[in-house]
Amino acid sequence: DELAADVAARQAAERDKALRIEAEKKQQREQHEHHQRLGQILSRHAVKKQNGEQAFQFIDQGKIKKLYLSQTQYNQVVNGQLVIASYGGQHFLLPYPLYDRIQPLWPDAIIVNHRQPALQTDQDNAPATAVEDDPYAAYAIPDDLIW
Repeated sequence: DELAADVAARQAAERDKALRIEAEKKQQREQHEHHQRLGQILSRHAVKKQNGEQAFQFIDQGKIKKLYLSQTQYNQVVNGQLVIASYGGQHFLLPYPLYDRIQPLWPDAIIVNHRQPALQTDQDNAPATAVEDDPYAAYAIPDDLIW
């Protein structure tokens, strides 16, 4: 009886190990597929950066980065028409509609998105305010602020 129980326990452990290994392989395959799809999206749909004189600064992995853009591209990034994605140590300008395709594949890829999120409404369907506790809400932020 003890021998049969021992054999059954070993078989169950081997099955569990095989299932864990298979799950890890599946996760790695999915991650690899997401990387490939993200690379394809970026290579096909990235907007060519026009080296302009307007510097756009942003934070990527805790470091301040700077892209020199044309005035048109700078305005599009500020207005949320373009987003900035980081992938493989490079930065890409992408049209905002691609944000919804990239976000599920690689949530950390989009590092600059100035599109204003839609205000949520409460249960009474009354529009909610953006942030009610913001102590700086009364202060205007100049458009030409450079930090």
